[in-house]
Amino acid sequence: MLNAVDNNDENVRTDSRADTLVMELLRVRKRRAQRAEIYKRYDEPEKEREQILEGKLFEFLDRIAAKSVRVTNGTLITSTSSTSASLADKDAFMRHVIGSGQFELLERRANAQACLDFANENGELPPGVKINTRRILRVTE
Repeated sequence: MLNAVDNNDENVRTDSRADTLVMELLRVRKRRAQRAEIYKRYDEPEKEREQILEGKLFEFLDRIAAKSVRVTNGTLITSTSSTSASLADKDAFMRHVIGSGQFELLERRANAQACLDFANENGELPPGVKINTRRILRVTE
């Protein structure tokens, strides 16, 4: 039971209504967790299949060198959500920036576009940088 102290801090009383609410809340949370686990077991194979199908559609778009294509059952559209540069070796990157005077490569993090431009001009990324680009596939009816 839940013990509550009144304003005088002298008398301790039991609030059975709060105790009942807490008990019911815990039951609801447990049922929801059980259902989520069941759903996860059923959904996992579907999620894996979805990723395989998306991969095949990316391969198809890459093979025909297209960013979008209309097919009988819908339209495939691929886009880049964001490109970011993270530092795999911060010290190497900072030595390069300072040594070369290429401070345009800096933000508070590595500047993704400047690093891509550098790679295009020099055939490789600046030392210590790795580029992450996430492709998104949208399918519309």
